[in-house]
Amino acid sequence: MAILGLGYLALAQFVLWTNDPAQVGMNFWPAAGLTLGTLLLLPTRRWAWALAAIALAEITSDIIKGHPASVLIWLTIADTTEPLIGATLVRGFTRHRGALVPVRGLVEFVAFAVIAAPIAGSALGTIGTTMAGGDFLESWPRFFVGDALGVLVVAPVILSARAGRGRRAVRGDVLPVAATIAVSVFALHAWPGGWDTVTPYLVIPPLTWVALHSGVRGASWAVLGIGQVANLAVATGTEPFVATSDTGYTVTLLQAYLAIAASSALVLASAASELSDRDALEEALRLQALHDPLTGLPNRIQLLQRLNDFLAGARERGVPVAMCVVDLDSFKHVNDSYGHPAGDAMLVASARRLQESVRETDLVARIGGDEFVVLLGGADDSSIDAITRRIVDRISAPLVFDGAEMHTTVSVGVAITDGSATPDALFRDADSALYRAKSLGRNQVARFDSGEAPLPVAAD
Repeated sequence: MAILGLGYLALAQFVLWTNDPAQVGMNFWPAAGLTLGTLLLLPTRRWAWALAAIALAEITSDIIKGHPASVLIWLTIADTTEPLIGATLVRGFTRHRGALVPVRGLVEFVAFAVIAAPIAGSALGTIGTTMAGGDFLESWPRFFVGDALGVLVVAPVILSARAGRGRRAVRGDVLPVAATIAVSVFALHAWPGGWDTVTPYLVIPPLTWVALHSGVRGASWAVLGIGQVANLAVATGTEPFVATSDTGYTVTLLQAYLAIAASSALVLASAASELSDRDALEEALRLQALHDPLTGLPNRIQLLQRLNDFLAGARERGVPVAMCVVDLDSFKHVNDSYGHPAGDAMLVASARRLQESVRETDLVARIGGDEFVVLLGGADDSSIDAITRRIVDRISAPLVFDGAEMHTTVSVGVAITDGSATPDALFRDADSALYRAKSLGRNQVARFDSGEAPLPVAAD
């Protein structure tokens, strides 16, 4: 709460330095976004403490500015009521509860937090401006747009923080965000010769880059930077819309510029993030459908797909394909003696050892329980013998788990085809060879097609 109050006070003093909301409303009030974004992140039981911190900070800020008590009271009521209304509406009436991705969530956020809440808050705050001698009809629109911009620019920075990104990704956001802010420093300046009517548009390309590259988080930080640069330009009298100052619309033009920049950047970033998230989800579902969740190996579905490719390659190139069905003989004993976590560790270790035993062109899959399948493409008899011996030796090596040394044995059944066999027939023949290997003892390899005796197991 102390951090919230100090942050509010700092933002309020910065903007009060640029113009006086008690007289003309506010061109950009970032404290509104800080308060609403914070309430959305906090549980409702802590809202009272947050609102108390906001009220104390607002009172302190108004006293520093020298506002009369009547103005102070109405501004405090406005700046505590507005975030409460916005957070309540977003929490209670939106599906995404403040999430800015997908685009529908951003639209809900804008409708309730950026439009509805500032309408009420600005009406209350404008009462204070009328007590200070301001005109209600002139001040209220600026007050409303200023609060709305504050929410649109600052709240996304806070809300996007809960959608964590890796440190490497965040570091990658620094350059495009910094470049956008640097361009805005140059662009939001009253350049002579009429150039200031063109330079504000220079912000569009880097802002688009940030939105596409860094998503909502990067776009939020870039828009926040542009907003602060705009406020500084107003304070120093160098903002590019000064040419119309005599008409009284200087602040209104700046507000329109910031509103267009912020909304377009956030919509583009939200859409890009939504597409990226959808692609990532589709890829995750695809991997989940084709891979074993424990070992990460291809599952039975992918095995059947790849087996057809192996068989087609065998027919085209005239080289054999070997299917090796690998079964852990002592797996039940490991589960019963050491527990299921130890059994899972055994399966993961066996998957890794199988992958280490084969060539890059071969395929290792887990088809269920303690049974694996290895497809060897283009392997002659000597290669098959060497690979299967290596499988037996490596899997039967002891495995240490949680301080205990576990042992297992393995049986391997091998079926070989020139590509003419169907997948079902190849599975049947390999299973038949596996049963034969098991019947002859542990750590045995048997072939179906040659009818040879099991190969003796020798140490490397």
